[in-house]
Amino acid sequence: MINNIQNYNIQSLTTSQNTPQQPKFAQNSNPQIVNDKIPNIQSGKDLINNTNSLKELDEIFKKLEGKEGKDFANTAYHELVKYFDIEKNAPKEITWEKNEGRAIVGDYRFYDNSIVFYTDYFMQNNKAEQLATIAHELTHCKQLANMLTTEGLSVEKIAYAYAVSDMRAMLIRNPKIIEMHKKAIAEDKEKEFMQSLIQVGTIKTAKELYAAHSETLKQPKHPLNSLEGIKAQKDWIAQYNYNGADMKVYNACPMEKEARQVEMMISSAYKNRIKG
Repeated sequence: MINNIQNYNIQSLTTSQNTPQQPKFAQNSNPQIVNDKIPNIQSGKDLINNTNSLKELDEIFKKLEGKEGKDFANTAYHELVKYFDIEKNAPKEITWEKNEGRAIVGDYRFYDNSIVFYTDYFMQNNKAEQLATIAHELTHCKQLANMLTTEGLSVEKIAYAYAVSDMRAMLIRNPKIIEMHKKAIAEDKEKEFMQSLIQVGTIKTAKELYAAHSETLKQPKHPLNSLEGIKAQKDWIAQYNYNGADMKVYNACPMEKEARQVEMMISSAYKNRIKG
């Protein structure tokens, strides 16, 4: 059930603000970060420094020997899902699609919990790059699963963060929305216009999250002030601040930085094994 959408209405968000106001978390959460470590989450930094993780990867790489093409990718996917400990959260299979003009290799679609790889580009990459791409998208899957299993981060609140970032993207790259925004500014109705976009987006996204992540939502919740909860809050804020249409913002996004850390670690581990 979707309720209390009005609790997530914007306060004073305008496109001219460099740091939009963020809805606050519960005041009693008092998160304490110890040495910037988030154990049991397998963040990029933890994976890189974890010897046991590298040993596990070596076992995975052995299972990939002699495999090619989609057989290699599908096997690697299932093994990495187990490695990331998201068997109850990740899509059961890879979705394969043609690029159709999109200059990207892969995509995690949170709204239907699918991981899509675009065959044309994906198969042009070497095996280390393919593993990196799989790891990158699984990292995003794990990030969302952690948010969805954290107390105090309701589906509606997560949907709100996506809706705000989607609104920012539309105001950058959607010609129709750009013109409507200009008209709203001229009529001194910018706040109402932006509020409408966010509210519609929040309701739509909340419905999608409830439908696509029903199994994840049945899992036990992490306390908001736990280490998992701390990371979930950081990722929520990162999603809220993201605009999805600007490469500088994309590269600076903490969630993307973590995904790149993980992909580089796995790619490097595979290359080192091949050399060895």
